[in-house]
Amino acid sequence: MHRWCAGMAAVRAVMMALGLAFVMAFAHAVPAPGGVVIRSIATGTYVPAGMANSETASSNVVIASILPVEVLSLTQDQRVNRPPGTVATLSHLLTNTGNVPSSYVLSFTNDGAGCTADGLDLTALRVARDINHNGVVDIGDPVLLPGGADTLALSPGQTAELLVQGTVPAAASGSACLVLTATTALQRVSASNRDIVEVGSVAVLALVKSASYTGAVVPGSTRIDFSISGTNTGARDAQPAGTASPTGTQVMVNGSPRSLLLLRDPVPPGTRYIAGSLQSTAAGAIPLFRKVGAADFSYRTTEDGDVAEVAIGVPAALPRNASIAMQFAVQVKADHTGDIRNTAHSQYNDGVAPAASPSNTVVIASSPAQGQSRIGVAKAASTARMNRGSDGQPDGTTTVTFDVNVRNYGTTALHGVQAVDILEGPGTAQFGTRTAAPVPGPRQYTIVPGTLAIVGSPGNAVVGTVAAVNAAFDGTASAQNLLAPGAVLPVGGQLTVRFDVRFNVAGHAGVLHNTVRAQGALAAGGAPVAFDDSVNGSNPDADGDGNPTNDTSPTPVSLQRPELSLVKSVSQPRRVGEGIYELDYRFKVGNTGTAPAPNVRVIDNLNCTFDMDKPDGRIAAWELTGPPKVRRGILQIAPGFTGRAACDRETADSADPFKLPTQAVLGLTDGSRALAPGQSEEIELTVRITRKPSGSGARVPFTNKAWAAAFEQNTGNAAPATLVVASASSVSSMLADPQGVVYNAVSRQPVAGAVVTFTRQACTDGAVKPMALAEVFGGDSGIYRANPNGSLSMTTGADGGYQFYFLSPPVTGSCTYALSVAPPAGSAYASPSQLIRATPGTFERCGAVVSHAVSPQGAEATTHHFSLKAGFDASGAACDVVNNHIPLDPGNVLGLVLRKEGSKRQVEFGDFLDYALVVTNKTGFPVTGLSLSDQLPPGFAYVAGSARLNGAPTANPVGGAGPKLSFDQPGLVLAVDQSASVRYRVRVGVGAPTNGDAINRARANSGPMQSNLAQWTVRVTGGVFSDDAFLFGKVYMDCRRDGRQQGSDEIGVPGVRLYMEDGTHVITDVEGKWSLYGLKPVTHVLRVDPITLPAGAKLEALDNRNAGRPDSRFVDLKKGEFHKANFVIANCDAPGVINDVIARREAIAAVPDTEAEAQVRMRLDPEGLVAPVGDRRSLPASGEVRGGASTGTAQTSSAPLIAMPAASASVSSFVGGASGGQGSTLGAATGGGVAADGASPAGKGTVLFKVTVN
Repeated sequence: MHRWCAGMAAVRAVMMALGLAFVMAFAHAVPAPGGVVIRSIATGTYVPAGMANSETASSNVVIASILPVEVLSLTQDQRVNRPPGTVATLSHLLTNTGNVPSSYVLSFTNDGAGCTADGLDLTALRVARDINHNGVVDIGDPVLLPGGADTLALSPGQTAELLVQGTVPAAASGSACLVLTATTALQRVSASNRDIVEVGSVAVLALVKSASYTGAVVPGSTRIDFSISGTNTGARDAQPAGTASPTGTQVMVNGSPRSLLLLRDPVPPGTRYIAGSLQSTAAGAIPLFRKVGAADFSYRTTEDGDVAEVAIGVPAALPRNASIAMQFAVQVKADHTGDIRNTAHSQYNDGVAPAASPSNTVVIASSPAQGQSRIGVAKAASTARMNRGSDGQPDGTTTVTFDVNVRNYGTTALHGVQAVDILEGPGTAQFGTRTAAPVPGPRQYTIVPGTLAIVGSPGNAVVGTVAAVNAAFDGTASAQNLLAPGAVLPVGGQLTVRFDVRFNVAGHAGVLHNTVRAQGALAAGGAPVAFDDSVNGSNPDADGDGNPTNDTSPTPVSLQRPELSLVKSVSQPRRVGEGIYELDYRFKVGNTGTAPAPNVRVIDNLNCTFDMDKPDGRIAAWELTGPPKVRRGILQIAPGFTGRAACDRETADSADPFKLPTQAVLGLTDGSRALAPGQSEEIELTVRITRKPSGSGARVPFTNKAWAAAFEQNTGNAAPATLVVASASSVSSMLADPQGVVYNAVSRQPVAGAVVTFTRQACTDGAVKPMALAEVFGGDSGIYRANPNGSLSMTTGADGGYQFYFLSPPVTGSCTYALSVAPPAGSAYASPSQLIRATPGTFERCGAVVSHAVSPQGAEATTHHFSLKAGFDASGAACDVVNNHIPLDPGNVLGLVLRKEGSKRQVEFGDFLDYALVVTNKTGFPVTGLSLSDQLPPGFAYVAGSARLNGAPTANPVGGAGPKLSFDQPGLVLAVDQSASVRYRVRVGVGAPTNGDAINRARANSGPMQSNLAQWTVRVTGGVFSDDAFLFGKVYMDCRRDGRQQGSDEIGVPGVRLYMEDGTHVITDVEGKWSLYGLKPVTHVLRVDPITLPAGAKLEALDNRNAGRPDSRFVDLKKGEFHKANFVIANCDAPGVINDVIARREAIAAVPDTEAEAQVRMRLDPEGLVAPVGDRRSLPASGEVRGGASTGTAQTSSAPLIAMPAASASVSSFVGGASGGQGSTLGAATGGGVAADGASPAGKGTVLFKVTVN
């Protein structure tokens, strides 16, 4: 018994010890959530004294229920300085330190509990939650007071960063006391902070801090980048301070006191500073580091050792409204748990005393046990689609498709997920009032029934996703939730809600805006703890930093819409074979709207066009001659276009362009490109058609309809639901044999360019009305012309065909028509044909005149009529006359040929020049009447009385002295291949181009026939009036150094080369002389080639034109001037120099036929000829070198004045003599003669002269 009692006592002792240990362990754990039931049983195992076996004993069961306890922490009281008229922003942290989620009621008031009377109140008070941790109230930060939800929900351990704001009165002074209070909704537990805002004219450095990191915070790997910005919002410049406020601690840098404006930030606990990450762009900023264990404000400028605090110090003042900033990075330590909190500080002198200011506190959750709640939402809008009524016309409404993408970016599941979207609103940028009507009226909208749905894979295929749409959603304040209650998004879960909104555009601004708010709770039925306002687009985390809450922008809905226009045209059918035709289709599509048209397709079902779905269709087959082509390259041709698909007649016949075929094989363009506003594209394709056999003249009409459409998405067979805008265009055509072909009566080939005219003569109903373009098929194609006399005309093409197929309406009954054909302009064709005469009378029956549809060949019939009956009979059937082929008699298609000649190729001012015009008749028939139009060059004047026609005097031309002359010979008859010539004289005077070409142009006409344009070109020079200058001089020995050559010892230096700036050069002769001519009257540079001087020779400057360099000089030439330029060698006393000069002179004297001597001894020839030389490089530098070695400018001997001889027996010999070469004359005639004014001809004499140059 004793042993049992002792054992039980031991058990009780052990149980008590275990209970104590349990209680102690529980006391150090995280508080258990409220409502949790804890069951505890203690057991003990022991060996009773004197026994070998162990025994186990259990205690009674202890049941403990954890009561919900609401506890909160609100930090912190603040005292700050702010200047008048500014907005004071202060940061507070609200933390749920209880064991249950709590909702908090907030209040923020002036003169709250605990405040003393201050007499100053701040206005515009508000409280916002800083969800992106940047210390600034952004557009995405929810405003809790005023106007927002005045409650805030937090899970146990969760912290909310609050920003309180108030506006300081403009003329204020003193201080204001404000109280922020947070009260739990369940147990009414509250906490308060008191903020004192002192108003004064001091410097105020307001700090804002933010943090950025990617994804959830993972201990041991996550990098956090902190940014701190300070702005001087005060009334004075912020000065550097030597001591810190409020402690008065001395600021030390590397062991020495310093006065600095400090921006500092302690490295948050649980992180380590990343070396090299501290940066600042502030001028003169000094990076500072405080080591772990170092005293406060004791810094070093090196990063050695563990860093406890980073800072930048600026030794200069920070002016008002100026800013300063720094950035640094930390890495979260692997053993860290809990939140990461960080606050930056500043130290400065506010103009009165040292001052300090804190930043907002950034709180970053990293505890895996707590989890991070984060939700993101994005909203995207499609291009607005214009709606049409039953009549196919726009009904004033537009439909937009919205995609709302919601995703869980946190580390814990979210419950009660919701996306709130309010569309209703009276503003011009809102959608108006919701209506249940399918077609909203002005300022109304509706949710299109059946469009609200979750698309794709709900939850992004993440297990645990629960979501359904709220069928009652209508975008009003009372039905704003897109999701049904109970939605759950696990970590990484995502869903997309899609719906269509149809609204009336009347009364709206150009762009509407809309924003969705997403929220989620940590537990079912709990208060939301994660919030996000949408960003425009499909990605909630637009910047990719893992934090969607810092990406916020409203989704715009542009009311600017694309408008597509489509114009389709078709060529006239080309007959390429029996029953085979080709058509050219052209599509012009353009965007006439104010927004881009996306994914543009041009659609055409050619099977529908050619009735391939109808058994009684009259087209046997059709094919493309090649792939379609785009003209501008804006749109892309679809490689799979065939134009062949089943024909939907309801679609083809509909007046609504939105009813269109969408098969990919019908798209000429592939839909991959857009058309910007104002852009257009043209597409062309050619179709070859084979019609079924039918009688001659049978019409085969058909209509081709095409569409241009823009789609939201570019899929293979485009979905009609994605259609943005569409347009349709139709064009009609008709296959029929030509009514006739205009052809050459001799070669039987078609004649292009003939004009066929139909004139209405008489009608069965008695009324003869003028013909109109609308009466004939293709009248609007541009190939027909309405004439003033009421007739219609068309011009034949390469096939020579013509047709006038009448349409009913407007034409009724039948009429008699006169047909006429005008030959092509400028041709030698004659109509009507004398070789194949027309059949008299009127062709009155319907059908073919002859059996063949083309011009007759061989022995085929050539019957044709110029009067015929056409129209419609009593039954409305067409009565067409076909195969009425019209012949034209050919002439020689060369027509009139004109040739122009002149007596000279080069003239001078005051010269006379003779011209000849020779026209030859190559038309193939006689020509009566001739007119020659001649345009003289400027400065050329006709010499009265000099005109000759075929050698005989004739009247002066119309136009006087010119420049426009017209020689009219109305009675002149030119037989086939006969020529006529007109020659006359002109005088070259003032106004003629100097040193340029003068071109004379002429043309001959006879009735409608016109010759080629003939011309003659002459070169005009100044002659004795030339502006050219002459340059000469010598190179000599100036032994006396007086600048003059005198005495036998101062001899010229031969063989010296002189260069000009353009490369022109000359070599001195035996006497050292040289000359150049034909030079422009400007300033030139002349230089001696030093390698051609005697060895050791030294030049000496003569005057200032040498510009200090004796081997060169400036030469200022004037018009027609003779200018001298000498060069002198001064060192005569050098034996080598004088010996070299003498040797050069003797060498020339010993060989008198050398080039230099030959040039010196040459006599001037009247023609400028010189003796042939071996080396042409010694010839003059300007002028002309001819094949015979003569030099000078081109010499042309003048032709004698027209001698007025009798008519030449052969006109061609007269023209043949005018070859236009140098020295030739117009006509071979020689001998005397008199000028037109009776004066004797002036001859040119020869003058011999000699010039001596010193």
